Amino acid sequence: MKKYRLSKRKISLLFVIVNITVLLLITSYYGYRLIHYYRLENPKVVVETLSNVVTLEKNLALIGDGLYKQDDLYYFKGTKVNNYVLYSGRLWQIVSVNEKGNVKLITTDNQTSLVWGKDNNYQNSYIREWLNSTSNQHSGIFYKTLSNPELYLEKSSWCIDIVLENPDICNSKIEDKIGLLSINEYNRALGSNSYLNIDSYWWTINGASDNKVWYVYPEGKLNNESYHNDSYFSYGIRPVINLKKDITLYGGNGTKETPYIIERGTSNILKTKRVGEYLKYANYNWRIASVTEDYVEVYMDGNVLQDNENMNSRFSTSSNLYSIDKGIGKYLNTTFYENLTNKEYIVSGKWYVGNYDDSIKYNYKNIYNKSIEAKVGMLSVGNLFVEDYEDYFLMTRPNNIENTIYKVVENGQVYADLMDSYAYIRPAIKLKTDIVILSGTGKKDKPYIIE
Repeated sequence: MKKYRLSKRKISLLFVIVNITVLLLITSYYGYRLIHYYRLENPKVVVETLSNVVTLEKNLALIGDGLYKQDDLYYFKGTKVNNYVLYSGRLWQIVSVNEKGNVKLITTDNQTSLVWGKDNNYQNSYIREWLNSTSNQHSGIFYKTLSNPELYLEKSSWCIDIVLENPDICNSKIEDKIGLLSINEYNRALGSNSYLNIDSYWWTINGASDNKVWYVYPEGKLNNESYHNDSYFSYGIRPVINLKKDITLYGGNGTKETPYIIERGTSNILKTKRVGEYLKYANYNWRIASVTEDYVEVYMDGNVLQDNENMNSRFSTSSNLYSIDKGIGKYLNTTFYENLTNKEYIVSGKWYVGNYDDSIKYNYKNIYNKSIEAKVGMLSVGNLFVEDYEDYFLMTRPNNIENTIYKVVENGQVYADLMDSYAYIRPAIKLKTDIVILSGTGKKDKPYIIE
């Protein structure tokens, strides 16, 4: 039998193959370990969007309160819902998510109180102009207080039908960045038995017959008595926006205590803070109402105190024009101002005191026609957060009724009363923009500390 022997050449080739195989195995083994531990140390960041998280199948409800799906529309109904979103210093609630992934939000409370106007068509209302920025002067009061609205807001269609009863379809639409809730959306959420019932007066977007407008009253029911004879009523405005579909979700779970977070933090300089957030100054809490290049305007979160009680005062006994020389204006710019700490923080500025009444068809922009210079002012008709408190004076006066001044009264309504009647005092000041924030989160219970 002939023995088979490998040649030296074949042996050398086999040796090379074995070594290559071993090297490949070693390389694969350590390469795998390298990739494995790199992934452990550097996990892949999954970017979630608000739209995707809200509409997860596990969030859908079959009965009771919660998130429902109808065709391609997701919407919330009932009272016990986790649909809270923190955006632009204010708390909002999710109304719906449409087929494109746009998330519709409504503020949890009224942002101001205004007369609708004398035309029941929303397209012509002063409210629409107060909400949306246009080429007109003093338009977009609300829009200009939002954080990066061009990055967050989607221009959308709004149904503005004149509604005799309950609408089933929409025949009339407009395109805007900001609108109001429709009757149909309010009813779909279960109306008075829903999260939308906030025990207050607020406008819907739909007009009614006889130049009237539908609104929700404190019991949560709908009514259209927007005026009576020559008296036009001032009700709350709850802005509604549609977020772009790709808005990143940074945290939160949608509860009121831990709302969804869609914005990153800011620096510790006052001018970077958001409208709607809170700060503490001179032993009072204040709410940020406006941020400009020159100042940050803040409104007292409450009223002036005297002996730990709300101070009750007359507006004036001689004139309904706010002035630093008489009445409340004199008190605020002397006694109150002198008792403030770190007065160097305050910037003297312009405060608007124009008229607002039937004679100018309740056009809020008329308020900007007259102003005074002062260190301490008060709120005016059309300012943000006027409904946060009640029974206090505004700076705005009617033109057609002498010796009267506007107050914010029960349920946030604006009402003209005698200037020598009594009410509380809610000051407003303008602070320097470069003040350093020492601590706090900007929430009502944890305001920014600047002293």
